[in-house]
Amino acid sequence: MLATAAIKRQGEAWLAELRSGPPAILTQATPHLEHLRDPSTPRHLAYEHFLRDPAGERIRWADMHVHQIEHIQTAHAKGYHAGVLAPLGHGKTTLHVVGATLDDMGLYPDWPQQIVSASGEIAQDRLEAVMGYVELSDAYRELYPWVRPAVEGNKRKDWSKTSLTIDRKAIMPDPTLRGVGVVSKRTGSRTRRTRFDDIEDIDSLSQAVRKARANAVWNKWLRRIDPPHGRAVWVGTPQHVEDLNHVLVRTPGWSVLIQAVRADFKGIEWVVVENPRPEVETLGV
Repeated sequence: MLATAAIKRQGEAWLAELRSGPPAILTQATPHLEHLRDPSTPRHLAYEHFLRDPAGERIRWADMHVHQIEHIQTAHAKGYHAGVLAPLGHGKTTLHVVGATLDDMGLYPDWPQQIVSASGEIAQDRLEAVMGYVELSDAYRELYPWVRPAVEGNKRKDWSKTSLTIDRKAIMPDPTLRGVGVVSKRTGSRTRRTRFDDIEDIDSLSQAVRKARANAVWNKWLRRIDPPHGRAVWVGTPQHVEDLNHVLVRTPGWSVLIQAVRADFKGIEWVVVENPRPEVETLGV
């Protein structure tokens, strides 16, 4: 995780750069970069280009991660929201919350997006990670040099602990990305992508907490997704048989990939559970 102080210092330099002229990364339209910018290209290739582990090394995704990405793309194309339930510590947040958000910002700068986490503090961490890549990652800026903080006058238009706005053609009041805790009192923004980031944790063992989170998910956040092409992504690790991850598997309109360690500990096994609703149609994005 990039420290807030470092982000602020580098961000000030980046802001000065925005005012003074062209970006530091002058990207040539190479065939490789153009290939990665094509939405039809397997997205794990783009993620490998810019995502880094805590040691700063390029991340190589395993088959289980590629399968997760393909599942989400297939589910969305078929009109479903997409869920990925997988073991703890297997990179779900890095891949599907931070990486996918950054990728969509590059491919579709006008899309409003939202990250919903178990708490506001966790959502803030995710937002800071996204900001860090936009401001500090040469690899990300090489791939998507047009993704930069929006500037209004002598300051950024919106670059805070809870939201950020990048340069975009669309004129809209909502930010490019907002991060919220699942039971936040905010009403939220209309979004094209809402990503639920491990909203089940040890606190959700409480029935009252679980009920409050379920009410927020189904009666607030999902209703803020723009029809007909808006989609949700849910990543989580099942905690107990009554948690929201298990409810999700039974919810109409969701296609959920469940990955688990094999009983002999020699690999990962998976299954996809689809729960169609009458109005689900195949829709492009």
